Amino acid sequence: FIQNKFREWTIHYVPAELTGILGAFAGAFAAHLIARNAALTALAGAWGENIGFYGLHAAHEIRFELANNKKRKRQSFPVILLRSIRNLLLEFGPAEFFDSLFLRPSLIYAASVLIGNIALGVITGKITADLVFYTLAISTQELRKKYLTRA
Repeated sequence: FIQNKFREWTIHYVPAELTGILGAFAGAFAAHLIARNAALTALAGAWGENIGFYGLHAAHEIRFELANNKKRKRQSFPVILLRSIRNLLLEFGPAEFFDSLFLRPSLIYAASVLIGNIALGVITGKITADLVFYTLAISTQELRKKYLTRA
């Protein structure tokens, strides 16, 4: 059971995670080149990661809803879009609220300052924040699957 769940979570989260890493580096390095400020660099890294991570999840969710639209009575695109947004908010809302407003920027900032290297600080802060984030996100995703069928 656990092995199957781990495989499912890996397939669901790893591609977006890789896209998020690219976004984190792009945001952090752009802010560092422009502002040379550790706090702004950390914030831009966190936001860049969110853009990459949620952009990919949103694209997959909309594609899933469009594909399943054939099984339901034909629904308009705005209804499909709202259903996709609802699904993303249910899965990621609680984890993201805590993560983006406090945890991730703080950890990226602290790691960057303590290590003294932007790249290692972004990765170290990101990985540490991910441990908390995924504990919450996986829990809410499993509850969503259990209590809210998507088909």
